[in-house]
Formats: sequence, structure tokens, C-alpha cells
Amino acid sequence: MSSPSSEPAVSRVSLFALPALSLRSGQGVSWLAYVGLAEQEKAASFSHPDEALAFAAQHTLMRVLAAQLLGVRPTSAADIPVDRSCLLCGKSPSHGKPKIEGVNFSMARSLGLAAGAVAGPGVSLGVDLVQLRGNYYDSFDALALAPYEKRVVKSLAKEQAQLVRHLLWVGKEAVLKATGYGLALAPAQVMFSLPPLPQSLEEAQGLAAQARALFPAGAGDGEGQLETDQQTISFWVTWQVLEGKYLLAVASDQPHELTSHLVASPLEVRRGLEADGFLP
Repeated sequence: MSSPSSEPAVSRVSLFALPALSLRSGQGVSWLAYVGLAEQEKAASFSHPDEALAFAAQHTLMRVLAAQLLGVRPTSAADIPVDRSCLLCGKSPSHGKPKIEGVNFSMARSLGLAAGAVAGPGVSLGVDLVQLRGNYYDSFDALALAPYEKRVVKSLAKEQAQLVRHLLWVGKEAVLKATGYGLALAPAQVMFSLPPLPQSLEEAQGLAAQARALFPAGAGDGEGQLETDQQTISFWVTWQVLEGKYLLAVASDQPHELTSHLVASPLEVRRGLEADGFLP
């Protein structure tokens, strides 16, 4: 039996969800004060307006979180440097998990919603979200699920099986983001110890489980090839349901206490960070 001192510490994690339409509300000006021309031009490059708005919401929320935690004025938030170096190729500055010095965060978006999670230093953190619509393609189980997960899903009735696929998919994405590699690693390399499974979306609110991720012990060799040495790391995952149509998952390599905030203004972000102990 492990001694009490060997138990992992419980970390505080704050999750913020921003409806994309908030950028078109009366609060839009206060949100957009945090972003610069580069991200606005990138948003404008999307052909679908809903995709452009979701991108803008994600990057705006990211800069609001960073500015609040770093004590940076809104008008200077666009100058906060963001490192997007890829762990796999070791070269590209553009497609890796975004990192900001002094802020431990993870971001996600779907049409209509952006989400960001923050934690203290030293925690590997990932967040993902999906909008619940449609069914998974026929080869989903073979490509995304571990053998035990396939057996469980196959034993369920159709509607419950689809819900569990949603839970597993968004949970695996959150774990893979927490590793820093994202979908460059196969989702089947994330294996869940499944809790009692929900019968409905409402029962998925606050659901928690552990997962094991098998991933490279080091970064790539600079040519996109993974090192052969691998390690297994445990992650803790918590699911949240928002507006009855979004499923969010937060993953960390330490047990966590999760607090969720649905925000419509930068001021609400600050109040949430203060309430959760991230700001004095």
C-alpha cells in the first residue's frame, strides 16, 4: 500500500468557455482590444464566417487569459509572444501546441464556442471540445479506440454507444494535447479506465476517469521521426457539458479540481481567475 506522501497532489484547473457570438455583442470591442492585426487577418482568411468567428474567439480568449495572468494591459496583449514550435519535427514555428512563457494553458474551439483551461506550473494540461452532432464514420472504432474500449462500445445500445464515442474522442484529444503531441500520435495510444458509463448527456456532466497515454520519451529527431523509446503516463480527465450541445474534456497529469466559467466579457474572465485563486 502506498504511503500518504506518495499520493499525487491535486491541482486546481479553471476552464473558461466563450460563446463566439459574444464577439459580435456589445462586449465585442472589449474582447478585440486584446488581439492584434495578425490574428484578425488570419480570422478573415477563413471562407466560412462561423469558422472565422470561432478562430477569433479562441485566440481572443487565449490572449485575455495570458494578459490577466501576466499583468499585461489589454492594449499590449497582442504583443505577448506565442511559441508554436512542434515537438515532433523540432523546426516549425507555426503548427505546435501554443505556449506562452509564464502561463500554463490549453485552448480548443468548435463552431460557436471557444474554450481555454489554465493550471499552475508543472502540470501537463489539455482541453478539447466537440459539438454533438451526427454519427461517427464506420472505421472510427478501429482507428481511435483501444481493444478494451472497442469491446465496451460494442456491448452498448446504439445511442449510448454514440455518446461514449463522443466522450472517448474528446477525452483522447484532451490527453493528446496535454502530452504536447496532439493528433500526431494515434488516439488508440490513449487508453481509458472507463467509469460507470452515462446513459444520457446530462449524466456526463462532471464525469471523471483516468487514462494512460503511450508516447515518445523525447522529441523527434528533427526529420519528423519519433524516437523508439516510449513511456506510459497517467492522466486524469473530467468532462463538462455546455448548452446541451457541447462536450468538453480537461486532462492533466495530476488529479485536478475543476471549476468552469461561461464568460461573456474579459471582466468575467478576471473575476473567474480571482475566484479560483489564480489572481490576488
